[in-house]
Amino acid sequence: MNDEIPALSEVEIFDIVDENDNIIRKASREEAHSNPDLIHRVVHFLVLNKQGQVLAELRSRKKHPPKGIWVFGFGGHVPAGESVKNTALREIEEELGIKVKPLYIGKYLLQKPNETELVFFYVCTHEGPFELDPRETEKVKFINFFDLTQLPGWEDPENPPIPAEYVKTLLQKIEENEAKICKELNIKQLTLNTKTTTTPAGEIIN
Repeated sequence: MNDEIPALSEVEIFDIVDENDNIIRKASREEAHSNPDLIHRVVHFLVLNKQGQVLAELRSRKKHPPKGIWVFGFGGHVPAGESVKNTALREIEEELGIKVKPLYIGKYLLQKPNETELVFFYVCTHEGPFELDPRETEKVKFINFFDLTQLPGWEDPENPPIPAEYVKTLLQKIEENEAKICKELNIKQLTLNTKTTTTPAGEIIN
C-alpha cells in the first residue's frame, strides 16, 4: 500500500502568488497545473552567442509534452521557498552544465487553459560546449531568431505545439529589450529579422 503513495519529498510544492508576485499560499504541482486561478512562478532563460543567435534544444522524448520537438529557451518552476534568481542559476547549470550571470529582462503572465504562470525572463551568453541532461534535452544548436518557427518538428502532430502567443510574447520582450541585451552582453546585433547580417545556423553541438 505504501508504494502507491508518493513520498512527501517527491511532491513538488509551489508558492502561489498574485499578479504582483505577492505570495498567497502554497500548492502542489498537480493543483497548480489544474487550476488557472493558481498563479505560480516559472523561470525562462535564453542562451545567446556573440553573433546574436539563440540556442535551440531538441526536447527529450522521455520528457512531458511538448517532447521530441525543437524549442528555444530553458528553465523550470520555482519551488516554494527558493528565490527566482537561485532557481534560474540552478536550472542553467542543471540543463546545460554552465555557470553564467544571467541578465534579468522582466516578468509577465502566461495564461494557459489549465494553469497560469508568472514567468521571470532572463538571457545570458555562452558559446558552449554544453553538458546536456539526456532526461531533458537530446541536442542543441544556435539558430537565428527569425528562423525559430522553421525548426524541424516545430508543430509535431503527436505533441501539443508551443502556444503561438507564448512565442510572440517572448519575441516581443526580446525586441523591446534588444538595446539593453546587446549593451549588457556585448553583442553587436540580434538576429531578429532577415536584414540582419548573420551566420548560418550552427551545427548540432551535442
